[in-house]
Amino acid sequence: MRVDAAFAVQFALGAVFLLSVASKLRDPVSFARGVLNYQILSPSLTYYAAGLIIVLESFLAASHIANRFINFASLLGLCLLLTFLFVVSINLIKKRRIPCHCFGNSSEEIISTKTILRLLLALIGEAIVFSTHFLFHRQQLDDALWSMSLAKVLGSWSWALFVLTAAMWVLALQDVVDLLMRQPRGPRERTVN
Repeated sequence: MRVDAAFAVQFALGAVFLLSVASKLRDPVSFARGVLNYQILSPSLTYYAAGLIIVLESFLAASHIANRFINFASLLGLCLLLTFLFVVSINLIKKRRIPCHCFGNSSEEIISTKTILRLLLALIGEAIVFSTHFLFHRQQLDDALWSMSLAKVLGSWSWALFVLTAAMWVLALQDVVDLLMRQPRGPRERTVN
């Protein structure tokens, strides 16, 4: 895989972590209550775990976007995403219908296979970032990044935006199919007063 493509994936993940943590920071207490709904930790530990998630996602967003400490950050990202995958899977197996809280309380999306797919997609992306940074020497990656022209940097960000948009469409494909398969309704009847 080309280094430019790996940077696009890295920037896309940075944007996802940034959006995630920004929505959680709007109402951290509600997010902590959402973590409590997963029933994995005791109530006393849940608030600490929610705070830790916010701190870790902040670090991951900054690291992925700034390309600093990325070796550690990509490994940490893999661990965090695997933890999320484990917790969501346990709750799906137990047939719990709880809000995802993946992006704070801004969405009331219930955990589902779509949540699992989104986490798997993020894990694949993080594995690409992790492997790229361990296959190349740090100096090679820094040289590649800093020697990129403004056009290449903007191109990487454009690819990152494309990857995020395509992933969102793929994950929402069933909703699009359901919308298209609905029977068209006739014109509304007007009532005259």
